[in-house]
Amino acid sequence: MKLSGRLRVLILLSFGACRDFDLAAAQCVEQGRCALLDAGQDAGLGVVCNDALDCESGRCVDGRCCNSECASACDFCDLPGLEGQCRVAALGRTPSVACEGGYACNGTSAECSTSCASDAGCVGARCGSGAVCIEKVVQLKDDFTSGRFEPSIWASPGPNCSVVNQQFHATTAPGAVNFARVYSRRRYDLIDSELRLELISAGNQSLATMQALAGGCDFATGLRCLYLTVGNGQVHVQMSDDTTYSAPLGYFPLQNFRAVRLREQAGTLFLEARNADAGFQQLGSVPTPLASYWRDMRIGLGAGTYGAEATSSTVIWDNVNTP
Repeated sequence: MKLSGRLRVLILLSFGACRDFDLAAAQCVEQGRCALLDAGQDAGLGVVCNDALDCESGRCVDGRCCNSECASACDFCDLPGLEGQCRVAALGRTPSVACEGGYACNGTSAECSTSCASDAGCVGARCGSGAVCIEKVVQLKDDFTSGRFEPSIWASPGPNCSVVNQQFHATTAPGAVNFARVYSRRRYDLIDSELRLELISAGNQSLATMQALAGGCDFATGLRCLYLTVGNGQVHVQMSDDTTYSAPLGYFPLQNFRAVRLREQAGTLFLEARNADAGFQQLGSVPTPLASYWRDMRIGLGAGTYGAEATSSTVIWDNVNTP
């Protein structure tokens, strides 16, 4: 109940002791009695507040006594010079609740935006083709603890892709060339960022054409791809430029690596790996090839065979960019 004006209430607690129910507003005067004291009139609009009881309007929003509920993602009650008045925030302000797509407030609507016109229209991202916000790939995060492919993160999971025991399983099919992959719903930028994840099981590495894969292709054409690849007991970065395939960083023994990382920094591409109880170690590096294509990618995880194999194999990934 909101107490307004200079009302003072004396409450007698029947159980014989004064209860500490709100020391900011209540004062114990003697055993069995509490006086709830109001310091005067409730605060007017724009005054700093902690909760609704502080305000004459009965609304404390964004730390100010506000003239309305001001409950949309991009309206605020603490705008400079307009404190206490619920108004639409300027272009670029971070919404009070995250907007799907990573959009910032657009300066004209109190609701979440669904497109961007410039980088200012994105939160920690850049505005790409199609008026879509493109985050750094390190912002793609999933530990699969929900037990499913979260639709806000992933799209188009393949038929042999599943989440089992809170881990991502990709199973190849025997007898044919096939790939089991799930793709990110959003587009990401690898430049000056990283993709890291745990490799719980690399599958049957004795299969000559079986590969565990984590990476992606450029969004515009889908013909330039960059993948962390584990096959034939080796780790490498596979790059494709239309129909030409290469391993620009070389091949490295898989050993007992628990996690792998593809990192780009200041024009250099790094392949790194770590054991279960150690930090990442650099396996190889090279000046970033085809760098412009990696600024706008869809990310894919999974496994596949580029030749017909007699048996299936399951690769298990986990903890994409987490913790």
